[in-house]
Amino acid sequence: MTLQNWILVFHVFGLVLWAGSLLALVRCMTWRVMLSDAMAAEIRSFEKKLMFGGAHVGMGITVLTGIWMLSQQEWGPLIPSVSGGGFHIKLTFVFLLIVVTFIAQMLVMSPLDGAGNTSKKQPKVLYLLTLLALFGALSSIYVLYPYLKGNTLSAPAETSNTAASLERIDG
Repeated sequence: MTLQNWILVFHVFGLVLWAGSLLALVRCMTWRVMLSDAMAAEIRSFEKKLMFGGAHVGMGITVLTGIWMLSQQEWGPLIPSVSGGGFHIKLTFVFLLIVVTFIAQMLVMSPLDGAGNTSKKQPKVLYLLTLLALFGALSSIYVLYPYLKGNTLSAPAETSNTAASLERIDG
């Protein structure tokens, strides 16, 4: 495997770690609301581990490898053209995922009070935003990109050699 393929593997690994940590974190927030204060403190420590050991590490890997791939122009089919509309849609959803990460961090780092400091609706909204951002980023590249791509694949330019070989084949 080439270096570009390894970078792409780490990019996908970072995205899975990032989104998976956020989805697990939101689930822990939902449990914390329903549990007693003693159990909520234990869940809170696990939430911090998920946030800083999973979501932030995954976000860092994803963003750094994404920037590296963007800086490499010889990648061809592995990275879409920056001029394509699908790529800009993907970046919008990645920005939404970054915003969701920092909102979740604010909820994790907020001090505990008697009520658990999180309503039942906040984790649900974060869960839906995480799924929307993940689905949007993936679908913009793999579903929308071929249709929104500005530079469509075209036939190779005809040269004198190809014209001569076509004449020989045709007779």
